[in-house]
Amino acid sequence: MSSSSSSVKTTTRYTTYTQRYIRVSEKHILPLIIYLRPENTNWFNDGMFQELIVKLSKFLPPKIDSMRKRKSNESEDKQEEQQISADIFREKFHCAYYFRPTDVRHSVLIKDKGYVFPSSSSNTTGGEKLKSKEIEEEIKPELQVNYNGFSVFIKTLVVVVEPIGDAFEFIDNVKAKYVDSLESYFFS
Repeated sequence: MSSSSSSVKTTTRYTTYTQRYIRVSEKHILPLIIYLRPENTNWFNDGMFQELIVKLSKFLPPKIDSMRKRKSNESEDKQEEQQISADIFREKFHCAYYFRPTDVRHSVLIKDKGYVFPSSSSNTTGGEKLKSKEIEEEIKPELQVNYNGFSVFIKTLVVVVEPIGDAFEFIDNVKAKYVDSLESYFFS
């Protein structure tokens, strides 16, 4: 068996940097997957993430509303599955984003913990005050836990982020629509 070297061009693969959720209404959340090249993981810090969320929040509501309206039209959904369109904008970084069907149906809960101190009786007299102080010191708070559930949106927002100067590489069936900036996205 002989081994041959291949001259096939290999592309830099993106890795999943993080999976998070964006709250789009009081009871609905949108799954978010961010892809980065491995060499850009140190560049994409919490400040860059916050800036990305601010930029995305400007144009996500109209896109989500249009997807909700199209949800009932199945033929349009079948066409959308065949060709995914990515919007690209450039500000302090390159960003390409698109929606794809959510892979797994799941639920998200937020756990809210709080401590409640039992009420003490204030009907005590002189000798009982001393005992009640000792008892109050022994009283421990009760832990109360509440869970708030969210509906997960039917699509997942996929975001590819690059520093200025890097070029995007798209694979599979993603078609790119290039936009210079958010201003040109809205006002062109």
